[in-house]
Amino acid sequence: MYTKAAINVNEMYNELKEVRTIAIVGHVDSGKSTMTGALACRYGDFDKRMQEKLSDIAEKYGKKTLNLAYYTDRTKEERERGVTINTTMVPIETSKYRINIMDCPGHKDYVKNATSGCRQSDATIVVVPARFEASVGTEGTLFTHITLAAVLGSSDFIVCINKCDDIDKDSSVSPLSQFEAAKCAVKELFTKIGVNTDKIVFIPTSAFFNIGLFEEEKLFDWFPGHEHKDPKTKKITLIKTLEVALDMLPPPEKTNEKGLRAIVQNVYNIPGIGMVCGLNVVSGVLKLDQKFIIQPTGYTNTIKTLEEHKLSINEAQNGQNVGATFAVKNKTQDAKLKTGDVLAGIEDKETFKTYEFYAISGVNIKEGTVRKDSSAIKVNYTPMLTCGSTNVSTKFVKLFYEPVVKDKKKKGKSSKKETEKVEVPLGEKTEFGYPIEAVMKKEKFNAIICPTKPSLFELADDFSDLGKIVCRDQGKIVCAGKVIKKITAAQALTDFDINYSKVFDKKLSSSSSKSSNSSTVSLKSSKSSSSSSKK
Repeated sequence: MYTKAAINVNEMYNELKEVRTIAIVGHVDSGKSTMTGALACRYGDFDKRMQEKLSDIAEKYGKKTLNLAYYTDRTKEERERGVTINTTMVPIETSKYRINIMDCPGHKDYVKNATSGCRQSDATIVVVPARFEASVGTEGTLFTHITLAAVLGSSDFIVCINKCDDIDKDSSVSPLSQFEAAKCAVKELFTKIGVNTDKIVFIPTSAFFNIGLFEEEKLFDWFPGHEHKDPKTKKITLIKTLEVALDMLPPPEKTNEKGLRAIVQNVYNIPGIGMVCGLNVVSGVLKLDQKFIIQPTGYTNTIKTLEEHKLSINEAQNGQNVGATFAVKNKTQDAKLKTGDVLAGIEDKETFKTYEFYAISGVNIKEGTVRKDSSAIKVNYTPMLTCGSTNVSTKFVKLFYEPVVKDKKKKGKSSKKETEKVEVPLGEKTEFGYPIEAVMKKEKFNAIICPTKPSLFELADDFSDLGKIVCRDQGKIVCAGKVIKKITAAQALTDFDINYSKVFDKKLSSSSSKSSNSSTVSLKSSKSSSSSSKK
């Protein structure tokens, strides 16, 4: 089935094409890894010999249909369980782009790993099974994944309604009507987080049977195609395959003018070479002989070599993933480096540092009934916060609400401006709005937050990839937003009467010491904390 000769990865990167990083996300068992494997067969290095080898391994594990998925599911645990655990990068090349595909896990226990792939992406392929009900339900992870992708960097989305071959087998259901039903359900999720669904491409696919993926292969004859209008030429193109949808994506925006920022993806120790640091450049240009600093450790060194897919290069721009070695070897310092650390040029040393507090602007998207206590975000709430490459339990020290001014027009009268009532203001208005105790579901707010350990966040307006935030409570998305200000301990005390030494006087509940997917202080303990502090 997938027998086309693979491209030599070293040769394919000689041609200078735009680089895109695309995450593949969706609920568990949607077919994400199988789709990644199919793309690697056509556009990457997943050759016939490896396909046969993985087919034998899949049969050995009693999972014959996962032979393509095993290309990215490489650990023994992943193959035995048939579940993706780690985010895996796969380099491919289409006629237009060099693409780093990030195959993200769909299981709710591995949201943290999926966050890593979403954070690196500038576009996302969302895979939804034709039998979509479980994906969009309350127990599904689809909404969590598209929220992560939208907030952490993706500007473009392709939705593959996968396993459409299942519909063809069921004569009681019209394939097109089932496709449209899945499409409507997914659109509703995107609408909840403010994504313009008119720009999203929807196509039916069957990754395992190679239908709807490539122009030269099979298509679903009942699908008329997705109408795509070129914003410049106004020309309309019918998109029927993932191949065309990928090449129709607009070029990614360049952010080289903002200065250098790169994220530590992995740290390896290779015999005969020493430490090799995997870096994802998110802004600026990383060059040979460049002096740098890494936070939050304060590590400094100089770039000695750079490689991209085994090719030596002189520089790397935003969007590229590279391996780097450093000029000075210091085992003690090297041991401090870890995944998620951020690199900047040494010239930014004075401003590139961690702060005790950060101000954020966000929206409450907790589950529950609007206006009910269970859906509120309260002072002292401590969820797991993802900002850029950092995952850290973070306390909401103060909450602020900005009254919304609305125009009310009555028939026969001039327009009149009215201000919505501020809920239980606790003091005078600050630069972030009126201080309050709680923010209800769907309400926008500002907050001063304090990470439980030194963490580097950037302003979203300066480095969007490192300034967008998502908060999770037991694996569920509860809040999304961006960093709007950095605040020192001295500024917090002077301007907001926050004493840094007393922020964590109240011991966090046991849930905050659990895995990153369930780190939170319960609302009940949060309420008792805030009430006890008033006594």
